[in-house]
Amino acid sequence: MLMVPLMIIYSAYVLKRLLELSTSDIIVRTLLFFVVLGITFVIITIILFVVLFFTGDLQETFGPAFEAGKKIGEEASKAKSAN
Repeated sequence: MLMVPLMIIYSAYVLKRLLELSTSDIIVRTLLFFVVLGITFVIITIILFVVLFFTGDLQETFGPAFEAGKKIGEEASKAKSAN
């Protein structure tokens, strides 16, 4: 957990020395990187779920959990209506 900030700080130091960037330039570029990384992560996650859905692996993986939740919900509904 400590290594990621240290790697970012070290990379910023090296880029500042090599490219003669200002501190604000480094911060802006780092934030832009995190925005692009976040968007890419969301797109890849959506693509993954679409592929899992169409291949049937999503239902195979989460099917038992869906059924268990459905059963618990039905039991809770019956218990509530009995009171």
